[in-house]
Amino acid sequence: MIKLKEKIGIVGGTGKTGLQFAKFFKSKGYQVFISHYNLAKAKKIAESNRLKALTNEELAKNCDIIFFSVPMSKTERVIKQLAPLARPGTLLSDFTSVKEMPINAMLKYSNPKIEVIGLHPMFGPVVDIKGQNIVVVPARGKEFIPWIKKIFKEAKLIFSTAKEHDEMMAIVQCLVHFPSIVTAMVMKKMKVNLSRVEKFSTPIYRARRATIKRILSQDPELYGDIEMLNKNSEKVINELIKSANDLHKIIKRKNMNKFVKEYNAARNYIKKFQ
Repeated sequence: MIKLKEKIGIVGGTGKTGLQFAKFFKSKGYQVFISHYNLAKAKKIAESNRLKALTNEELAKNCDIIFFSVPMSKTERVIKQLAPLARPGTLLSDFTSVKEMPINAMLKYSNPKIEVIGLHPMFGPVVDIKGQNIVVVPARGKEFIPWIKKIFKEAKLIFSTAKEHDEMMAIVQCLVHFPSIVTAMVMKKMKVNLSRVEKFSTPIYRARRATIKRILSQDPELYGDIEMLNKNSEKVINELIKSANDLHKIIKRKNMNKFVKEYNAARNYIKKFQ
């Protein structure tokens, strides 16, 4: 059983996600350490949040539970550098939006006696994780599973494989983000007066606008990584473009019978899962 004396370290704990979970673990009574390649930055953020800062290497060598919370494009390189430094009996985990890449890296570069469990919090920075979805991907070992269930007992845990997770994220993230970004690009190219459009808006438009606004308020490199580093992304986007072209042809030809047929087929498919 994992005890409160265990030291939790978050590589990249200076970022929004890493810092959120650092404060969460501290609130549960754990010793929490954060790191960043810039130690001065880590110390400054740690001090203002009553945490402790270490170098990346010190954290990997001294903590019993290690989370990687770095940009997706740097995750594999950081894991390759630090995972070999972790002690046998340690838990390695991550908060990355894809799972196959970081989990394979943690398994490859760490001691076989180190446990590996991937995590993906399905939310941005929040005050309370109660009711929030967290995907859990066990990869090696079982000792820390009860701890994961206990520490995140107020959240909704979804257990999955890395393969299934990445396939689901291609739908949940890539398929949603892509058309939202494209919609904003179209509005820009057409020089749409959004203030004027607002006066003509419908509830559906306002909901769509809110989604687009939220996506575009985030880190563009994060959203680029989500689209580019999930190997299932291209398949989903290609199908989106093909389906859009098919529907465009139907509309261009003013083929109402075909439009109604495709509309009803899509509606009936969605209704099966309601």
